[in-house]
Amino acid sequence: MNIIKNFREQLGLSQQDLATYLCISKSQISMVESGLRDMPTPALVKLAFFEQASLIPIENKQQVNAINLVKHLALCTKKMMLLEKKQNTMKNNYSRGIRLLQAVSKCLNDLPTKDSKQDKLWLSSKEKLANKIINDNSLAAQKLLNIQIKVIQYEIKLAMDNK
Repeated sequence: MNIIKNFREQLGLSQQDLATYLCISKSQISMVESGLRDMPTPALVKLAFFEQASLIPIENKQQVNAINLVKHLALCTKKMMLLEKKQNTMKNNYSRGIRLLQAVSKCLNDLPTKDSKQDKLWLSSKEKLANKIINDNSLAAQKLLNIQIKVIQYEIKLAMDNK
């Protein structure tokens, strides 16, 4: 059996996978494995580095996997904390928008007819602002954020279970 084919199969790579990594075509890999063609020098050098890296002892690979798991868990935890912070901000902004809209609506309803047009314009602009704040921080957007948090929590749980 061809050495390159044997190496590729030991790693569970398809011809296309290896060809993509080596920046050559799948047909070139096929011809090299069939003995019809030599591997281009740049691809051969790249393959040599890849083969050497694949020879890391299993214990080291387990250490690398453990380190990668810790990094992944830290990244997930950080993402979750940022999403929770964003969720709290959205809740506060939503409440602020509701309070502003209630105040503006009351003022517009109670505004004496003799008051200036300028007051009505100002209140209308604040009403638009309140509606924008409410829309930007809607309950639906908060629920979506909550789902994202739950997905990350589940990802953390899976990672911990597969330690």
